[in-house]
Amino acid sequence: MNKRIIYSVVCAGCLALSTAVTVVSATTNNTNDVNGGDVGGRELVATTNELMPVNKFESKDETVYAITEASGEVTKSFVGSEINESGEPLPVAMSVRYYLDGEDISPEELVEKSGHVRMVYRFESVKSSGDKVVPFVTVTGMNLDAGKFTNIEVEHGKIIRQAADSTTVVGYTFAGMGRDLGTDILNDSFSIEADVSDYAMGETYSIAMNDLIGDIDTSRLNSVEAVANSINELAAGLDQLIAGSGELANGLDAGLAGARKLQSGIDELKSGVAVLSNGSHALSSGAGTLAAGAHQLADGLGQVVEFDSKVVGKIDAASQAVTARVNEFNSEYAEIIAELSDEYPELATKLSEVTGQITNYYDTAYSAVTTYTGNIEKLYDGAYKLASGADALADGANKLDSGIDTLVAGVSALDSGSDQLADGMTKLASGSHTLHEGLLTFKTSGIDRLVDFVNNDLAGFMSNLRATVSAARSYKHYSNKSAESVKFIFKTVVNK
Repeated sequence: MNKRIIYSVVCAGCLALSTAVTVVSATTNNTNDVNGGDVGGRELVATTNELMPVNKFESKDETVYAITEASGEVTKSFVGSEINESGEPLPVAMSVRYYLDGEDISPEELVEKSGHVRMVYRFESVKSSGDKVVPFVTVTGMNLDAGKFTNIEVEHGKIIRQAADSTTVVGYTFAGMGRDLGTDILNDSFSIEADVSDYAMGETYSIAMNDLIGDIDTSRLNSVEAVANSINELAAGLDQLIAGSGELANGLDAGLAGARKLQSGIDELKSGVAVLSNGSHALSSGAGTLAAGAHQLADGLGQVVEFDSKVVGKIDAASQAVTARVNEFNSEYAEIIAELSDEYPELATKLSEVTGQITNYYDTAYSAVTTYTGNIEKLYDGAYKLASGADALADGANKLDSGIDTLVAGVSALDSGSDQLADGMTKLASGSHTLHEGLLTFKTSGIDRLVDFVNNDLAGFMSNLRATVSAARSYKHYSNKSAESVKFIFKTVVNK
């Protein structure tokens, strides 16, 4: 049973007890000094050497007085100022037990003993109402001699006054209420313990009443039931939240798997770009070398062309001279051939063939030279174009190399970013699982128990509380049937 709820229910009763405590304390402090007269609007009536306060005014409240032994056993009782001879037992039974240094002892044996004393006052409701007992709130007050009682401690009570000569102590109980509500946290007893020298005590006074419980407004319990409905709605909302957190965790797991694939792909890309970068550097270097070689080739061919031009010029000049000389020779030779052809026809034929061959050789040589020089010029033009192309290639290779360097830097940044993304997704996925598990734990360890309490324990508690309040309201008098409320005052004579 939830202690906070029970404490909240009896809180109003506990506050109201303070008034009763004041009354009991005043009675405790004053009766020892009065032989007759008035106490708080009451007369003190002598009844077989015992003084009990009696109401002077007509009231709808019935008061029953009881005189008990130190053990709490009732020896006589009064209804108002009349001795109770009805034989009707009181609805509240009182008992007191005494302990000295942890050992049970009778009150008679305890007199003038010294040591650590503990006194336990217990009140029990013996009046039934249906399947409940009538609950009572009791308050007991006593004065303890400061010269005899020191280091006083009270369980379920309080020290309300400390003076040089005495200490006033009160204790409270909820007789029958714990039984009605099915809990053991509402005490039906209180205890006082102290270090005692030469034990002796005067009277103690206790008051038992049920109207404090009967006055509880049960209509306000409806708001508690509304809170219970809200808790059930909270549980349903938490179920949806848990389902959403589970979907979030699954989605983040998928995202993490994708991030890791991305990370792996970027690692492969980085490796490929590194190979590409190395090839680009080699290409740039080779293109530069090619351009330099092409320029050297073009320069060399340029020199060859220049040399060939000079050679061709000289050949042309020699060719013109040779041609002129051949023409002269042919002219002269033709005359000789003509003169010899008649006498030496064979010789003329041979000479004619030889001169023809010489001319052919010359023409062939000249043609070869001009072809060679023409090819050199073409080669020079090609080398020049090659050098220009090699320059363009080297420039492009340099730009490619620079671009690949930029690509390498970008891929490195992308790789770093993918690592951070993977780390972030890992933490996020881990956090989502922690959140999901935490919500599940919160639900099973907290909300589910609260819902179970609300739907089972709280519902039963509310039903019990209504029945308990009804039982308290059902008991309004002891013998005066016109009374609207009743209280019982116990005077316990400890040392006769």
